[in-house]
Amino acid sequence: MTAWDPGRYLRFADARYRPSLDLLARLEGVPRVIWDLGCGTGDVTALFKARWPSAAVFGLDSSPEMLDRARSHPGIEWVHGDIAAWDPGGTVDLIVATASLHWVPDHGRLFPRLLKSLAPEGTLAVQMPRN
Repeated sequence: MTAWDPGRYLRFADARYRPSLDLLARLEGVPRVIWDLGCGTGDVTALFKARWPSAAVFGLDSSPEMLDRARSHPGIEWVHGDIAAWDPGGTVDLIVATASLHWVPDHGRLFPRLLKSLAPEGTLAVQMPRN
């Protein structure tokens, strides 16, 4: 697996974050537990924490380099792991995945599993690029 370079990733932050910001603006409610799957450098995850400061916010990523950068954002639990094997250990009010699920194989199994992880009235918020 190729290592992600946070510096190179952030060079295109404006274009990269625009879809995430659009998604964030559409979300409603007050989630208590939020997971950002494929959190990268954590910049977008930090926006979720700022919007819902009382929520328990988790960021999951498979890249140690990206998580090292993400740890600069306080109040969020950063988890090294693979989305395909992710298990939140309970129900989640908001699962966010921006530009990450297209990397995960077998969407036919992935999406039902993610939906089963949601609490009643929970939200799965996904943004996937169309390449």
